[in-house]
Amino acid sequence: MIQRTAYFSGVYIVVMELKNTPGTKGKIEDALYSTFSRNASPPSADMPKINWTYVDGLYHSGAVRFPAVFGNTQGEMTAVVIKPETENAFWYINAWGTGKAGDLAEEVAREFAFK
Repeated sequence: MIQRTAYFSGVYIVVMELKNTPGTKGKIEDALYSTFSRNASPPSADMPKINWTYVDGLYHSGAVRFPAVFGNTQGEMTAVVIKPETENAFWYINAWGTGKAGDLAEEVAREFAFK
């Protein structure tokens, strides 16, 4: 696993690359649900609608935004999962912030997936 973290302008961001276990194929929706169910605050059984992006032959990605607590502060988390078509790995981008930083967190996280 490769992991990097950063903090800027009120945004906390974590980027991870995780390799699939040989012989398994992970699903983007399962990874997003796992992130949502561990971090949503208040807890909810209903995950937000996944925003999907497909780039033929390059990658498939999904993103969700939801209320989440970091430390003791309520804010917004955006979770993006990218599955390159040519690799047996996933990239996870989780970004959190409050107020305008929550909007910036979403923008930053989605830039990884949609550029």
